[in-house]
Amino acid sequence: MYQRAIGLDQTFAPAYAGLAWAQNHEGNQGWSEDRETAIGEAFETARKALTLDRRLARAHSVMGDIQLWRRQHRDSVSSGFKAVECDPSHADSRMVYAYCLSMNGEVDKALKQSRLALRHNPLRANRIYYSALGHACFNNKDYSGARKAAVEGIRRDARHRGLRLLHAAALAKLGEFDGAKREATAVLALDPDLRCSALSNIWPYRSKERIEEFAEMLADCGLPP
Repeated sequence: MYQRAIGLDQTFAPAYAGLAWAQNHEGNQGWSEDRETAIGEAFETARKALTLDRRLARAHSVMGDIQLWRRQHRDSVSSGFKAVECDPSHADSRMVYAYCLSMNGEVDKALKQSRLALRHNPLRANRIYYSALGHACFNNKDYSGARKAAVEGIRRDARHRGLRLLHAAALAKLGEFDGAKREATAVLALDPDLRCSALSNIWPYRSKERIEEFAEMLADCGLPP
């Protein structure tokens, strides 16, 4: 659809931003045979969108998401901020900004932006809104808040591995090990090949120590190393 729109108007920046989002999603979800190539193509497409319209919030937010998966964490936060600056009422931009802040370890800002994103979009918030909030809560050692956010996200997408793993980790932190093990088992039913060593492909944290902490917890819950 986005390529068709570009074919009709090669100067229509929103179509390039939408195509970049789709290309990035294909790469970071593991749906492409070559993950890095898909994300690289997304980066170039997002650059094209920004060349056409520097004030387009979605172009900046998509670029921030792409930079996050390219492990350009500071650039991702900067792009997220620019997206919100361009359109403060654009809820999806705040959601992406919040997720970038969470992955960068900026806990207080991530919490604020996650809650603002949900306030701007209370009825149609998708799973990533709750993933951003859940990680912000977890990083703030609010494990009850992380569990609640993960449950809300799972309600919107029961097959989302990242949310189920976050739920398992939050349950483990709360001492609810039976529930954490059930959640890890549910994740393996969705993806039998998933391993703790692949967690950085699910959560693009800047901190290797954070990923190692999650890996240790989830291994105790039954996720293979």
